[in-house]
Amino acid sequence: MPSEFARTARLARQAGFGGVQIHAAHGFLLNQFLSPLFNRRSDEYAGVIAHRMRLVLESIDATRAAVGSDFPIAVKLNSSDRLECGFSEDDALEVVAALDRHSARTCQSWLMVLSRGHADKAQAFHIHVAERHANVTSREEVL
Repeated sequence: MPSEFARTARLARQAGFGGVQIHAAHGFLLNQFLSPLFNRRSDEYAGVIAHRMRLVLESIDATRAAVGSDFPIAVKLNSSDRLECGFSEDDALEVVAALDRHSARTCQSWLMVLSRGHADKAQAFHIHVAERHANVTSREEVL
């Protein structure tokens, strides 16, 4: 699967796009790997959050290798899926911290877009969530 993200990103770059987003939120496939509620696997992609985020990191690495260091890659991530036994705010903090460490170690630049998950209009994004995430990353801004 990481090779498919990479292939698509390479095609986007060749078509003249200015960047790509790896969507790991809102119940899409990578989000399902992150969520213990949906990830029922019994391999190296399941269990603790460090294992559940593995496919996200592999997808980022493959995409970066395909498009080069000068092409923006954004990662969209829920701050929580707000489902009982699902992807929690604490899980998201661990993913953000891992993305930060990973990008520093591999000299990658990346942009992260946090989403509140399955919220309706009455449940606005809470600033405390962004503040918690800002505390675990070296990035200047958390969107």
